[in-house]
Amino acid sequence: MERGAFETYTEALEFYGDPLQAILLSIRSAHDGNLDFLADQVGSSSEPELGVDRFSGAVGGTSIVFGEGAALMALEAGENQLAEAYARAISDPRLPRYLRDELRNRLLPLIKANLMELEMARFS
Repeated sequence: MERGAFETYTEALEFYGDPLQAILLSIRSAHDGNLDFLADQVGSSSEPELGVDRFSGAVGGTSIVFGEGAALMALEAGENQLAEAYARAISDPRLPRYLRDELRNRLLPLIKANLMELEMARFS
């Protein structure tokens, strides 16, 4: 799902200028870091399967048809789905404890910060 998030933010960057572009770049960078971390943990260029990747979406099309607010809501929905996937993974005893701890203490807080950034951008 992190790969889908990174790709979706890359797509969204094509449609926005500053100040929103700066926010989207920051969030995309966080997802890139998360993706690198997860890939390091599984020892390959893939990330652990945390569920169906529903993050990827037609942000550009949503923006064109329904406006910036709708596109931001679509990004928020993707972040929420990722947060839910992390919450499920944290409670999965099959994952190593250190990975669940990293999800809980590092990656999930980043997702929550992303959600706050998107919400503030939507209402500004």
